[in-house]
Amino acid sequence: MLRNLYALLMISAAFTACKQKQVADIILHNAKIYTVDSVLSIKQAIAMKEGKIIALGSDDEVLDAYASQNTIDLKQKPVYPGFIDAHSHFYGLGLSRQIIDLVATKSWDEVLERTVDFHKKNKPTFLLGRGWDQNDWERIDMPNNSKIDSIFPDLPVVLRRIDGHAAVANSKALQMAGITSKTKMAGGIVVLNNNKLTGLLIDNAAEMVMKSIPKTTDIDIEKALLDAQQVCIENGLTSLTDAGLQQNEWQILKKLIEENKIKVRVDAWLSVSKFNCNYIATTPPLQSDYLSISTLKVYADGAMGSRGACMTSPYADDIHNSGMMFLSPDSLKHMATLCLKNGYQLAVHCIGDSAVHTTLTTMGQVLQRPNDKRWRIEHAQVVQKSDYSLFKQFSIIPSVQPTHATSDMYWADERLGHERLQLAYSYQSLLKIHDWLPLGTDFPIEKVSPLLTFFAAIHRRDSNNEPALGFMIEEALSREEALKGITIWAAKAAFNEANRGSLELGKWADMVVLSDDIMTLPAPDIPKVAILKTVVAGKIVYSQ
Repeated sequence: MLRNLYALLMISAAFTACKQKQVADIILHNAKIYTVDSVLSIKQAIAMKEGKIIALGSDDEVLDAYASQNTIDLKQKPVYPGFIDAHSHFYGLGLSRQIIDLVATKSWDEVLERTVDFHKKNKPTFLLGRGWDQNDWERIDMPNNSKIDSIFPDLPVVLRRIDGHAAVANSKALQMAGITSKTKMAGGIVVLNNNKLTGLLIDNAAEMVMKSIPKTTDIDIEKALLDAQQVCIENGLTSLTDAGLQQNEWQILKKLIEENKIKVRVDAWLSVSKFNCNYIATTPPLQSDYLSISTLKVYADGAMGSRGACMTSPYADDIHNSGMMFLSPDSLKHMATLCLKNGYQLAVHCIGDSAVHTTLTTMGQVLQRPNDKRWRIEHAQVVQKSDYSLFKQFSIIPSVQPTHATSDMYWADERLGHERLQLAYSYQSLLKIHDWLPLGTDFPIEKVSPLLTFFAAIHRRDSNNEPALGFMIEEALSREEALKGITIWAAKAAFNEANRGSLELGKWADMVVLSDDIMTLPAPDIPKVAILKTVVAGKIVYSQ
């Protein structure tokens, strides 16, 4: 009898103790949790409730104080803050899945083969493709439209280079766009041969032909955004920047977020247009849990791969060409003034050293002094050392994409010349300006993988583990710096460091569980690491 009474008392005590525990929605434990807090502390367990982090500590500390019907033993797997892409094209990623994928083609003939195959399967009324890069081919000459014309004489075809800054259009597409051998424009080149159209269009000329493409429907845009979301969460992304959206694109994104159909957090930048500029002039910046609309994206120049990036001196492999600016300093100053007056951030695409210098000085004329506006130079691929002081003087943030370095490294020396190459892809040097540096991918130009961003930043090698000694390895980031670049520093670049980017009490419970520890794993093995779980606001949105 006494034995039974004792057993009942023990059960009652255990039940009371359990009742005294605080209830969490989800608990992850037996893990290695990289918090990325100010001291880079590592914890074993984390508890979440109503989308926020409510406890961090050892297994004993968390499990003794909290209980949940969803308690998961991670079996020592590493956990990181949800990865953040500081510069990407979210809508562009989804759209790229609806057109011909020309990435990793090894010749112009392969580009045409994929175009023909796509046409046979889909029978579109307008053929659009993107992703070719002549630098990956045995013959690295820029292509022309002669073969496309012979295959598709009556169907319009536009095939864009991987960076979007060049395209080849067949004669039918050129005719629809109204492009002739006499067509001239600021910031663009219609390439001729013996005064005849070649179909090759650079920068604003490529944009001109794109405007003749049948308008994307709202249903197409919704599908693209939802498709892109799935790819992002599969890659461990919980937040990202979409670096330039037009009116209907960001409005549909906003609607999908309001309908709880988009689970990733998006910092949506407005592209330059009359509507978007009027919106900035009349509407305060939006900062919500899942959507920010508080930045204007401007293109100062083109891309280096198509020799459109604006340089202070001609390209080493094209001595009559220094690239081009897309807009005048006065126009850039007007946009900067618009942003400053209305409390918007300004982000400017600058790849060439001349574009960087012109943009820094123009921003400085408007900002005038140190500040916390966090205006940004996107890409900052070639930067004169003398311009570092301007970044510092006007509190302008460089924002870079490490996989660009490992994609470009096979031809960058030829394009820039050895001496000027030493000014390029200088991530460690750029980091030292402000002691923080946001990192992104620029997908879909590069792969949707923050792990490859991390790998390229620390190892300066491509996914084939080349070159053996690393490309300009002196500009590599440490693992801690690279991890911050895809978490807390990327959050800071978008004014979100108070609620995301690290795993700390009160912040959003956004995190990713990996198969292996990228902070200790031999660097060559990092590209093989798998995303096991992606968690947004305390909910598992992807699990492998």
